[in-house]
This record gives sequence, structure tokens and C-alpha cells, in this order.
Amino acid sequence: GKVSTGDNEPPKRNIILVGHDVGADIQYLQSVGYDVLNLSNLLEQADTAIMWRYLKRETNPRNLGSILADLGIIGWNLHNAGNDAVYTLQAMIGIAIKHIEEKQKKRDVKDLEKKIRISE
Repeated sequence: GKVSTGDNEPPKRNIILVGHDVGADIQYLQSVGYDVLNLSNLLEQADTAIMWRYLKRETNPRNLGSILADLGIIGWNLHNAGNDAVYTLQAMIGIAIKHIEEKQKKRDVKDLEKKIRISE
């Protein structure tokens, strides 16, 4: 549902905060007096650094440029806020697609192994 803000204002949209190492962004914002975690319409946080570590079963975080390169995305002028925002969203979508592809490959292998066992 949407969060109502009053009689004359439209309801606030629900927010999912997406970032790469988003905890560092949240800490920075808090250090300058803004606590994004207090937003009534903030539903979730999505961190591409954590998503990548889960996908690749890596223990150490990777920088955004490295993840983009692995996804086949060329990251120009990184560490520019607008560019990083766009590339982080592209990385999130790329990670989701890669996850789906890997799950499908595993299913295909299991199906093939099952067919081989049945035919033996």
C-alpha cells in the first residue's frame, strides 16, 4: 500500500533503496544529518555488492567497475554520482538475469542427467 501524507497530497510512493555498498551511503547521509532509514515509505534496501557476492559465492566484496566488467557492461566515468546510480541499477538487473540463467542451466543439467538415468 501507499503511505498517505494528508488530505490534499497524493500518497507517497514506496521506495526501495538500491546501491553498491549501500551501507556506506546510508552512513554518509546520516553523518550530514539525513537518516534515509526514517522514511515511512522505505520498504527495502538492495545492495549490488551483496547480490554479487551471493551470486558468485565470493567472500570479499567487489567494486562496481569489476562487477560491470564481468557482466559485459562498460562503466565510463565511474565515481560520478549520476553515472554510479545508473550503473548500479544496470548491475542489479544484470545480476538478476545472470542468477536466472544460472538457475536454468542447473535445471537443464538435472533434466539431462535424469533422461540419461532413465534411458540406461
